[in-house]
Parts: sequence; structure tokens; C-alpha cells
Amino acid sequence: MKAILRALVLFLVRGMHPLSMVEDEHFRAFVKAIDPRITLPCRKTLTHSLLPEMYAEAKAKLVTELSLANHIALTADCWTSLTNASYMTVTAHFINDQLKMVSRVLSTLVLEVSHTSENIAAHLKSVIADWDVPEDKISGIVTDNASNFKRAIANILKWKHIPCFAHTLSLAVKDPIHDNREFSVILNKCRNIVTFFHHSGPATLKLNQLCSGRKSRLQQEVPVRWNSTLIMIQSLLALQEPVTDTLKVMDKRDLLLDDWEWETLAGAKALLKPFDILTQDKSSQYYPSISKVLPSIRLLQEHLTEIRNHELNDVLIMMCSALNLNMKDRFVEFYQNSSHIVSSYLNPRFKTEYLSPNHSSVGADFAEKRVVVEMRNLTDLNCQDGHDSVGQHSLSSISSDDIRALHDNRISQLNLNQGGQGRSASANYIIITNEYKKLPLLPWSKDPLEAWRSKQKDGILLPMIPVVKKYACIPATSVPSEQLFSSQTCECPALSLQKCIVFQ
Repeated sequence: MKAILRALVLFLVRGMHPLSMVEDEHFRAFVKAIDPRITLPCRKTLTHSLLPEMYAEAKAKLVTELSLANHIALTADCWTSLTNASYMTVTAHFINDQLKMVSRVLSTLVLEVSHTSENIAAHLKSVIADWDVPEDKISGIVTDNASNFKRAIANILKWKHIPCFAHTLSLAVKDPIHDNREFSVILNKCRNIVTFFHHSGPATLKLNQLCSGRKSRLQQEVPVRWNSTLIMIQSLLALQEPVTDTLKVMDKRDLLLDDWEWETLAGAKALLKPFDILTQDKSSQYYPSISKVLPSIRLLQEHLTEIRNHELNDVLIMMCSALNLNMKDRFVEFYQNSSHIVSSYLNPRFKTEYLSPNHSSVGADFAEKRVVVEMRNLTDLNCQDGHDSVGQHSLSSISSDDIRALHDNRISQLNLNQGGQGRSASANYIIITNEYKKLPLLPWSKDPLEAWRSKQKDGILLPMIPVVKKYACIPATSVPSEQLFSSQTCECPALSLQKCIVFQ
């Protein structure tokens, strides 16, 4: 019965179902039909007994995981629920000993105070204290570009602040789209077309008939998300002919788009699609993403240069130019952020390919020197903590009747020194980075952590792995915190919500 109750709790919290479901007569009848011996708990028992017990168990396990991680990155964001309650979500990310990315939600609690920098800083500090995370373990924290967050993190807490790639890219794309007057007129007609179909049953029925089995759902633009504009455009282009024919049949000729407007929409799709692809590419929390930020910026800039060589009308040329200027302006800070530079260098897919070879503060030379410093610092730190036991053998571990074991001990230490792991490692850091640069670059689809896992038994590159774990754990975006916005439909109070989130 205990296993069934545990499964019930996990079903409710992981599916974000309301806790009151256990009191629903139809759900109870369903469970009884499965096994009449099962007695479901009431909501009160679930809230005050089962959930707290499993929360305590899950929290203890996560505290242990966090204590074993040498470096932890955070994301944070504020959001407002449907009941107008203000929440802040904080997530943690780290690379475990198997060189796999681990992402966990630490906190989702109501903020009952104003969102000043001081209050945000105090809340973040209380969250990491609650999870026994020392401040010196924090590699960085990713948030949007709000001034209160930036001041709280950089000025008050003195932590490393990393701006959210997705949020910054959204700001870079929105203005060129909506400040373009002629394109805004076309977009307004698109919104009106979608609204018409959403509010007209006969029009939707006719459209479905003309689609001949194709998906006929037109998507409306959502003002807060720039890519919803692209989604709306794509949905219209996919149904251009049936939409046009339906509008004619329904005598809505004022909504018809002419050939030039359709061509402009098609050009806008070609122009904006790469931005959407790379935004989604950075939004996962299950693989390293920060290392792809600088390469993505460069690829988008090259895309804007390349597309200008195609035949674009004046509206699209203006949009393209505005995008180019906005990209340069919005992403200056990223090229000055050491976390982006070093993580890109440590990604076997990129190394120095997207770093300037000549720029003293943001280029390849800076990245390599920083990695060498990090290797030296982390090696010294491990030695101080007593973790540098590799190659050390006590006399008791060597069999007294087999002197040949002394040879094994000797060559073990010699091999470690040659590979850059032994006590004379400091002289080998430049050799290590040179060996790393000799490795062939990998395709975009390859997992960099998988590449590093294959090097865990390769002595020459082992000193780089602690540095990889420090930087690769940082997400490119604050999406891990934002993803909870749409999933919070449960009706449990704030404290229960906090307990539910830890199970995700």
C-alpha cells in the first residue's frame, strides 16, 4: 500500500494535477475499479502527511547531490499566477561525476515583498542557504536583463551574472519587426485574418474542407513572444491557397493579401526562421547550452549578411538592416562575458573557431589563458581539499611478497605527471591545451559532454575536465525557470507548490 501511495503522490505532483483529485468521486471510482482494496487518502492527509514526508526524502537526496557538485549554476525568474500571486522560481544546474547535466528546481515561492534588488538578493541568498549551497560553488546565475535582477546579483551578492540569450534575442528581434511600418500593416491584416477564422464557424468549416486533410489550424500572434509572429506567418503561408479561397467564398475581400504581401511574408519567414531555431536550440536544460551562444550570434550575423544577397524587397531590406544593428548593440555584453568565451573554447565543437584570434579581452588567446588559470586554481584547490589522491599508494596497499608492485606504483605516477595530473602538473598546462586544440572539431549535433566522457581515461586532458564542469553547467537562458509558468495549474497553496516542484 505504501508503494501505491508513493506512486499516487508522484502522479499528482509530476503531472501538476490538483491535489483535490483524490477526493473526486469519479477518480475514486476509477481506482476502486482497478483494485477495491485500495483506500485513497483524503486531501488533508495528502497535503499534511504524505507530501511533506516525500518532500523531506527528496530534499535530503538533492542536498546530497548538491554537496557533491563542485560547481553549481542557477537560473531565476519572477512570474505571476492566474490568481495574481507573485512567485520567484530558482533552479540549479551542475555536471555530475559521470559528466552528465543535472537540472533541479530549488524553489518556487510567493514573493510577498516588492521586487527590489535588495529583496531579490535576500531571497536568492535564503534559497541557497536552505539547500546548503556555499556561495563559492556558484558558477553564475542566469536571469533576464531586468535592472533589479542585474543589480541584485552583480552589485549586492557579487555573483557572476549571465544575461539570458533568449530574452536578449527577443529584444533584438521585436523592434525590427514591429517598428517597420509597412510590415506592421501586413501583420495587422494577418492578425485580422486569423481572428476572423477563430470567430467564424462557417469560415473554419470551409477552410477545413479546402485543406484536403492538411492541418488547418491558424495560429494567432502573442504580443509577449516574438516567435509567435513567425508561427502566425508560417501557419498562414502553409494554408495560403485555401485561406485565400475561403475569404473569397465568405466575401471577405477586405482581408485578402495581394501577391506582394504574400511574398513579403515568405521573405520574412526566411529571414526570421534561423532566429527561432537557435532560440529553441538554447532553451533545453538537459545539455550544455552556454557554449553555443557566441557561435549562434556569429551564425545569425552571417545569415543576415548572406540573405542580403538574395532578392529582397525594400521592406525586408529595412528589417534585415535593423536586425543587424540590433544584434550588434544587444550582444556586446555577451562578447565581454568570460563565461561565454571560456565555455565556447571548452566545447569540442567550437574551440577557437568563433573567437577572435586577435582581440585581447574576448578572443581565443584570452580564453586559453583563462582555461590555464582555471586548471591551476582548481588543481590547487583539490590538493588543499585532500582530493588529489590519484597515484598515491600506501605501503599497506602493496603486497610485501611481490616487489613488482612497486614498478606499477612508479609508472602510475610517471604517467600522471606526463598527462598533467601529477604533482608536477603546473608545467604541463600549455601542453594540455595544445593537445586539446589538435583534436578535430565536432558537428553541432554532437554532445560535448559525451566527447569529454570519452577523455576521462585519457590522462593528458584530465586536468581540463574540472574546468569543463565549472562552465558547462551554466544554461544559456533562464528558460528552466520560465518553463514553470505554463505548467502551474495546480490549486495547491504556495507551501505545497514548493514541495511539488522539488519532485519535477
